[in-house]
Amino acid sequence: MHTEFNCTAVLDEYGLVTTVGEQTFGKGCGQGWIRLSDGSLLILTTFLWKTPAGVCINGIGIKPDIEVGFSLAGGRDIQLEKAIEFVKENVKKFIGLDQRIPPAKLDSLRENFRKSIGL
Repeated sequence: MHTEFNCTAVLDEYGLVTTVGEQTFGKGCGQGWIRLSDGSLLILTTFLWKTPAGVCINGIGIKPDIEVGFSLAGGRDIQLEKAIEFVKENVKKFIGLDQRIPPAKLDSLRENFRKSIGL
């Protein structure tokens, strides 16, 4: 679950995606658990998730470019419909996208993504 947030943040910072949906919750930290000798549990915040630019999303979340609330009213997925509408309106911009990104920028994108997910 957290990998897609990191991936979205990386791609968004590089201007390579348009996101559709709702702002994420902002759970940008992780905890470690330590079992104590009396059987109790000590839970400590041990890390924060940050975007490649160093922005901590904890308590802030990731805001989509196109905000659409979640709804399955009438059996329709409104977010998916809005995303499909966006793609249809902008499909010509997406054709040949990989040819417009300089190789050095792609390498940098890959490296920052690997770092952001701890690889």
